[in-house]
Amino acid sequence: MPNRLARRGTAYARPRPRSDKLAVMRLSLALMLLFVSVTGCPDQHEQRAGRLPACSKFGDRCEFAPGKLGSCVVRDGCTGSGTECFTCQSQH
Repeated sequence: MPNRLARRGTAYARPRPRSDKLAVMRLSLALMLLFVSVTGCPDQHEQRAGRLPACSKFGDRCEFAPGKLGSCVVRDGCTGSGTECFTCQSQH
């Protein structure tokens, strides 16, 4: 019985390496997290640069909410004569 290990063959064989799909997925996730953490969010001054001016006359375009356009309308019951009577209203 000196050849006992040879007869069993597969019983003592090395286990197969795991699929590389898991390693690729982990690497992709790590790279995405690194990219997001390095680039981060834009600065506040960059976001405000594209804003539209405050309402000054009826029908002007304005920014109702960040990234949402609106139009300037007159407030109901306003008796003033300046820009305080205009407000930005959503276009939807």
